[in-house]
Amino acid sequence: MFKDIIVGVTPSGVDACAVESAVGFAKKFESNLYLVHVAGMEQGWGSIETLEASGETDRLEARIREMYANLLADLPNAKVQVVAGIPHNELLRLARKKDTDLVVMGPHTREYEEKRAQMWGMAGSTLERVSQKARCPVMIVHRAVECKDPAFANILVATDFSDQSECAV
Repeated sequence: MFKDIIVGVTPSGVDACAVESAVGFAKKFESNLYLVHVAGMEQGWGSIETLEASGETDRLEARIREMYANLLADLPNAKVQVVAGIPHNELLRLARKKDTDLVVMGPHTREYEEKRAQMWGMAGSTLERVSQKARCPVMIVHRAVECKDPAFANILVATDFSDQSECAV
């Protein structure tokens, strides 16, 4: 069902629930799993060459590998990638390049957990942009769920019944 899965990650670990869900799907469907962190480039901060030359991308990649080592231990098709750029652009670019079947995302800051979770219907801007522009399904995971058998009992589909939203149903 899912050949290639991308999950957006941060070195903070706040998105562990999304990673656990993505790992559950990858195991069940024997998928390639890409844990992707996009190091946001501040305007005028520099370029990817500067970030790579400083060794920051390697440090972030090692930190993420270490953080999820137990989850990824028996998942041979898992890869960790750290790229620099605008998070939603880079996630979408990689999803299209790999012809991804599923993108999994969760909160990326404690602010999301604490503040936005209180305001029903609010999501981060990266999450919103990826879910609007992705060519594949986007699964949003904001709390831990048991992933022993990643099956769905209930699915909510929001639609405006337009021709464009028909593919969601």
